Amino acid sequence: MMLANDQDEEGLGSTAYNAEAGRVDVRFADSISLKTTALVIAASDKAGMKGAPRDRINEIIARESKGSLFMQRAHHLAEKDGEKIQSLLQRLNEKDDQSDNWRVSMCEDTIDPQLERYRSQRKKVSTRVVVDLDSFFISCHILDNPELDESPCCVGGPKMISTSNYKARRYGVRAAMPGFIGQVLVKELSGGSECLTFVKSDFKLYHSKSAEVKAILQEYDKTLKMCSLDEAYMDIESYLDAYFSITEGDRDHAAITKRMSNSDDDRPPLQEMASILEIKEVTKNLLHSIRKRVHRETGLTCSAGTASNFMIAKIASDMNKPNGQVFVGPSEEEIRTFLSPLSVRKVCGVGRILEKFLRATLGVVTVADLYAKRAEVNFLFKPATAQFLLRVSIGYSEDSRRESEGGERGDDESAQRKGMSGERTFQPTDTWSDLCVKLESIATRLAKDIQSKGLKPRTIGLKVKLANFNLLTRTNTRQVALFQQAGDGSTQTLVDIAVKLLRDVKRAFVEEHKDKAGFMVRLLGVRCSNFRLERETQPSILQFQKNACDVQLDQLEPGHPLETSAGLSST
Repeated sequence: MMLANDQDEEGLGSTAYNAEAGRVDVRFADSISLKTTALVIAASDKAGMKGAPRDRINEIIARESKGSLFMQRAHHLAEKDGEKIQSLLQRLNEKDDQSDNWRVSMCEDTIDPQLERYRSQRKKVSTRVVVDLDSFFISCHILDNPELDESPCCVGGPKMISTSNYKARRYGVRAAMPGFIGQVLVKELSGGSECLTFVKSDFKLYHSKSAEVKAILQEYDKTLKMCSLDEAYMDIESYLDAYFSITEGDRDHAAITKRMSNSDDDRPPLQEMASILEIKEVTKNLLHSIRKRVHRETGLTCSAGTASNFMIAKIASDMNKPNGQVFVGPSEEEIRTFLSPLSVRKVCGVGRILEKFLRATLGVVTVADLYAKRAEVNFLFKPATAQFLLRVSIGYSEDSRRESEGGERGDDESAQRKGMSGERTFQPTDTWSDLCVKLESIATRLAKDIQSKGLKPRTIGLKVKLANFNLLTRTNTRQVALFQQAGDGSTQTLVDIAVKLLRDVKRAFVEEHKDKAGFMVRLLGVRCSNFRLERETQPSILQFQKNACDVQLDQLEPGHPLETSAGLSST
């Protein structure tokens, strides 16, 4: 692995777990405290928290959260997870009783040939880049008020934190943490010498600064994808192609970008124009200059990771924060050296629950452990999860260029995007009219985003989180996709479907719990997925009339006399 740093490399230490070979002891799961795993361990795997007193932080979080509805829910789920873990361990033991060498056979016959095929499909050069703006929201405010950076501060309030600066992170303060807990962390861990400053969010400012950064980055990859306001996914291969096709003395940015716009299909592959070592050095220097330019023109710092695929690049972008970069070469040795010692939690897609299951059932802590236990992973987990974890174990990702013909995303966006969603958290309420108004706002904003990307969803999902943090969901799949053309009424249809789903969720909840007052909602979310590329046949007039009737009734409180007299069946 080769590094190009503005500071010392950090976060690459190894954490290894040595499980005993052979039969798994079911009692192993008991060694993991259900109370501990129920907690949201806020100090784990977040840039800027190196050296933070994690045990003390977790102790404070547990104390301040004790007795809360969230923690009651978390402990309940942890108990259920414990039961699942015991079941998985029992399955593994039964498999061992049936055969002594099933692991070897499974690896030789199925897993290793598949992994070898993945290896053969790797990109030969590292040109995939993830650029991540450092503590973006709060950094935007610090530009206007530099004094904020002299003490722990965050964007948000006592209820919830959006992001924090690096001084606050040293005390364990991070995004998605209740602000009152962050305040306690700072005061106690600083011995009372500091307190947490809250800054009100300003999304107009964030969008403006994000657009400035995007304009700079697009000069190096016109088809880059901003996955959020502060994170860009780029492929700089075209830029490097142009760079190496120009005579050395004429390689300035203007000449390179001009050559990029006049693409030559007959140009040889990048690795034939330069050696791997040359490509590495030029790539590192290029990323260094891009980051410097972003800082010079916007005042913001960013970190970057470069690798042969976006999965590794994403991990690398978080390894040398703030204002640093990490380059991971494309060879098997370089990828293995980088990934093997890392916690599996570093991988995007491996969350707290999956990490807990891997650790409790197989003793898997690092990516190296994951590869060593590949047979058990393939046996215990569902096919989709198993295949994902197996690819992770060798650092392979099936990402690809995002542009379609002509450089426009168009329907290519539909082919790659799995879904779009929006949600909102608020003070718990059971007032039906308030919930409908909030849901309409969420769905309308989501519809606008979907239309701007030319997407046509068929499946609409609703997410409802109650005051006790229980999560309820419901989906609806249509025969004909929404947003076939402008002005077709799909926005209102999306709102109507979302309200109907909420009505169905509430009815089912009341019927099950016999407690209408218990339907106190603190979060609503709408998700659109199952996108279609082609234009589809419009619904019949009879279907349209039925939907219109349903729409009017859906606005009524469940149990309303008019709704009851309409003879609608409960689902």
